[in-house]
Amino acid sequence: MPKRKYKVYLEPHCSLEIPRSTHRRICHQNEYEMPADETRDGVTLADETPTFEIPADGNHCGVKGDHESLPHEDEARILADHQGVFMQENTLPEDAESSDSSNFQREDSESPDDSNFECSNDPPGNGADTDMDTSLKATGKTSRAEALLMILTYAARHQITGSALDDLLKLINHLFGQDVVPASKYASNKVFQRNMDKVEFILYCKDCKTSLGGQNEVLARAITVCSACNSPVDPTTLNNGAFFISVPIAPQIQNILHTPELQTKLSYRVDRPAKAGNIISDIYDGDLYKVLSAPGEILSDPNNLSYTFNSDGSPLYKSSRFSIWPIHLHLNELPPNIRFKHVILAGLWFGSTEPQMHVFLKPFVDQAKALATKAVSWKKDEGVVISKVVGLCCCVDSKARPAMQNCTQFNGHFGCGFCLHPGTLVNRQVKYPITESDYPDRDAESMLKDMEEALNLKKNVRGVKGPSPLINMPFFDIVWGFAPDYMHAVLLGVARQHAMLLLESVDEPYYIGNPTIYLLLQEEVSFEEVNKADEMLCMFKINPDKGSKVERQEKKKSVAVNPKVLSLINRIAEFEWST
Repeated sequence: MPKRKYKVYLEPHCSLEIPRSTHRRICHQNEYEMPADETRDGVTLADETPTFEIPADGNHCGVKGDHESLPHEDEARILADHQGVFMQENTLPEDAESSDSSNFQREDSESPDDSNFECSNDPPGNGADTDMDTSLKATGKTSRAEALLMILTYAARHQITGSALDDLLKLINHLFGQDVVPASKYASNKVFQRNMDKVEFILYCKDCKTSLGGQNEVLARAITVCSACNSPVDPTTLNNGAFFISVPIAPQIQNILHTPELQTKLSYRVDRPAKAGNIISDIYDGDLYKVLSAPGEILSDPNNLSYTFNSDGSPLYKSSRFSIWPIHLHLNELPPNIRFKHVILAGLWFGSTEPQMHVFLKPFVDQAKALATKAVSWKKDEGVVISKVVGLCCCVDSKARPAMQNCTQFNGHFGCGFCLHPGTLVNRQVKYPITESDYPDRDAESMLKDMEEALNLKKNVRGVKGPSPLINMPFFDIVWGFAPDYMHAVLLGVARQHAMLLLESVDEPYYIGNPTIYLLLQEEVSFEEVNKADEMLCMFKINPDKGSKVERQEKKKSVAVNPKVLSLINRIAEFEWST
């Protein structure tokens, strides 16, 4: 026996009666009690059975019963619920009482039989929509590549099967009425296979991390054993994870320079507003850029360009031991507001260990040499422009910088990459206190000598472990080409440490976290809750009743205070001294 349909009265064009229990439940949910054994105006409510009458043309729907009209809002809710309309508010539109056709309306009548309610196909307002016959329209500026990437991200996150991915792609194309994405999994794979010849897989030994070269080269040379440690190598598969990706930079730069809107922005370094005095507002104000922009130097030619590159690790998941290390770069000659919208990917390391920089940076340096010597060509105003592109600056944190320089980290002797401070052992940790001695700065020439000496002696020389691949990068200064990381050094470094001393040192005379000082700060500093990381800029937590607790998320009773408190130290000191 086939299973009967459930809630047939909800079907369109159905004139079946609504069950009385359902009717009472809906009224009760809308705060309108309708006991079945009560009467109103001589009419027994248990005997009334409202029905839906939908005309054949489908333009209006009505409810008829043997009782007086229910309150207008309650009836509208009941009707909307059974028609699949979800009302966001408990009120109807403002013109509900004056409208005759576009909204629900109550019509008073002498006879209860004349009581009815009508609705049109127009949306009843407040976000509700009953017109389901409207054609779908594409909105937004999402490209086909971005759409395909979002679909594949969805498939990877939810681990859907190949057949489910095929159906999803077909569904999206059917919704748009045309092939906006590849029609199948096979077709989507072919999209990436067209660019696979541009991406090079660099293999390395899993044991000693020695570079073996590109996968095609290793296959051509039939390399099966590592030349350094004699470990077996299988170049036919990438399942062992001993590889990283090198992405060509020149085609990506050409794609950017071929855009007419961006070609007009390349003169920003000349057309930007003039700055007074020695104000540094962009990379053009730095000494290295000025040196390379001097007459006769490479950047004196307006067609030549420069770039800044960086690399940093990011875990795939919060609890994952695997991480990815990309190499990104952007053109310095673009204005800052669009500079970071056109980021170029040069390499990608994936694995459970941090990248071996002497292996990871070598393909990038090879490309950098080609960009600085062979240049790239691009079209402009029906002509061909030849541009040499040089790497000028590298911005990385204090953990990636010594790895790229092949130097000692900040917690070892001679761990500073900018000067020759030897460091002092304090409580079994190497610190860099301020002393009366004036330690000299490092420079590229002395760094190269230390690298050569460390290679020959096979030991550290003034913090230098050996050569770095970046010394072969044209026009790049191995010392001062690394810019201090403002976010970690200032915002999350000195500023946070200073604020923690002021806000956590309860028994110290410079403690400013007590309620009295808090009231003084409240007069000068605007308090606000900040959720976005890019807007946070070193926010701290302060408890106005019990003092401050910096970065302790378990303290629920706290408000965010702007770090402008540091600029009020003098006034706070005067307040303390006067009391």
